[in-house]
Amino acid sequence: MRNKSDKSPMYIQNIEKLASLFPEVIVEKSDGRGGCEKSVDLERLVGLLYGENVHAESETYGFTWVGKKDAIRSYEKEVEKELELYPHKSVRAESTGNIYIEGDNLDALKLLRREYAGRVKMIYIDPPYNTGSEFVYKDRLQKSEWCSMIYPRLLAAKDLLCEKGMMLISIDEHELSNLLSMVEEIFGAKSFDVLIWRKNGKQGNTKKISRFKTTHEYVIAVYMNKKATRLGKVKLLPNWKSDKRNADNDPRGCWESGVISRAEHKSNVNSSNYYSVTLPSGRVITREFYVDKATFQKYRDENKIFFPKAGDGVPRLKIFQNEAQEYFFDTIIDEMGTFTDAREEIASLFSDKDVFDTPKPVKLIKELIRAITDKDSIVMDFFGGSSSTAHAVMELNAEDEGCRRFIIVQIPEKTDPGSAAYKCGYKNICDIGRARICIAADRITNDLSEERKDKIDIGYKVFGII
Repeated sequence: MRNKSDKSPMYIQNIEKLASLFPEVIVEKSDGRGGCEKSVDLERLVGLLYGENVHAESETYGFTWVGKKDAIRSYEKEVEKELELYPHKSVRAESTGNIYIEGDNLDALKLLRREYAGRVKMIYIDPPYNTGSEFVYKDRLQKSEWCSMIYPRLLAAKDLLCEKGMMLISIDEHELSNLLSMVEEIFGAKSFDVLIWRKNGKQGNTKKISRFKTTHEYVIAVYMNKKATRLGKVKLLPNWKSDKRNADNDPRGCWESGVISRAEHKSNVNSSNYYSVTLPSGRVITREFYVDKATFQKYRDENKIFFPKAGDGVPRLKIFQNEAQEYFFDTIIDEMGTFTDAREEIASLFSDKDVFDTPKPVKLIKELIRAITDKDSIVMDFFGGSSSTAHAVMELNAEDEGCRRFIIVQIPEKTDPGSAAYKCGYKNICDIGRARICIAADRITNDLSEERKDKIDIGYKVFGII
């Protein structure tokens, strides 16, 4: 390990260059004056560059656990397998851009690097939590085994993300601190935001509890380049504290009016949205609007513009109680579905909510995708589960005419013969995931015109790992 107290500008510049390429080799420690000093783990850097096992015998510096060296080696080891297309399991294989992979996700991530390195815009995962039970990745969910399972997969996932890509990780409090330490080591310091998802609806505590009732989980938002990343808006129903009126008996229901323009003295006359509008009274006003003139006219034609003062007031936008509006993303994720909603979605799709035990609501994942991706982005989930992510991608594409593609990876874990899933004919988790995609696709396209149906990619190619 090299440390240097008097750092030259060139040294600092080189450290920053290394940090942008290999944040996992940068080590920070306190300088004793309230700041921090950065140095380079040369052994780790050489290992990354040459793929050699040059790691020190002891793992005592920074975040570590028993088995970390083996976890790193499992990432560095070349995979001697291939992807094989399963035509009999695929749907519309000749035209689809979607992929479903049955197999171990670490192998799948390494194989996908060959074609998708640096191309994926968003990865969402809901990995198994540390609850003390066994899971299919051949470990028990203790700290060392959980870290050894997730660490190489995070490394491999990073290889797939594009420059402004993001990774979203659902997690509870059991592994939150360990996960954050790994994320900081792999993606760099200050590379993430911690979001809180309200997994249960707002309700009183009717049952006797000794401390606090847990009603939340976390979503860790990890950035490849946080400074360069800008999030879009999400769509939510208005969360009003009181009921609104319907002054003009609009068939769309109750509404309230919102601001759609700046005051004249605050308007930017050079803005492309600075224009004149003729009021119903005949008076003309000129100011900067929050939408362009064509959009304003569209809203006016759709009776979404309200003119107060008997048609002589400044126009306002009608916001309907039952119509989703655009909002900026908040670190408190509310009104985006709960665990109960997710279970009801499973029941609606499979007629039995117990077919899959731990789903996430489609609304939660859909709004993350809406805020992060472009309409032609690739979205990935390598703990595919019941394929909520694929469902969310298709639903959003149908909503905004996007052409996003999904990549789902799931190990074909067998279902218990006594489980609801097995009794419904699903012998492994992949059977559930693929079935959900097909059922959801049918429902999503039912309300679309024939022309729109042909534009939504609801197929997928299934691959196995051999």
